[in-house]
Amino acid sequence: MGGTLAILLANKHQGIEGLILINEALSVPSYELLRNQLTPRYIEESKPDIKKQGVVEITYSKVPLRSIHQLQRLMNQITVEELRNVKIPLLSFKSLEDHIVPPENTDYIMQHVSSLKKRSISLSDSFHVASMDNDKNKIVRKTHAYIQENTQGKEILV
Repeated sequence: MGGTLAILLANKHQGIEGLILINEALSVPSYELLRNQLTPRYIEESKPDIKKQGVVEITYSKVPLRSIHQLQRLMNQITVEELRNVKIPLLSFKSLEDHIVPPENTDYIMQHVSSLKKRSISLSDSFHVASMDNDKNKIVRKTHAYIQENTQGKEILV
């Protein structure tokens, strides 16, 4: 949901100077059968999609159906026009094997944003939760370099 929210915020707030996205979603195929369903009220949360053994991501055991519907509504708001309005620097990471969000989501986004500075980096050793997986150090290094490249000579406000 983070990438979905980031793209929507970039369209609404002019002060955002860049986006860094990891396995951003425009669709979650496993949730499609729940679209417009009223039951069950909660669904069992699956095991986190992490390739690296021994990594623990803190998650809820159940997910409210309403939250899935909210995610679907947010993803539906990201139209081609919304993507074309994204003109700020964009760095996107996509896991080549992601069991939650198809990697084609990233390809579609990168094809349709209007950013002059955009870069997509493929991750070959991580699943969906890439920031906690085998490629996390690669993500940190590439993110740091991208931020440095795009903020040279600018004051960074924290």
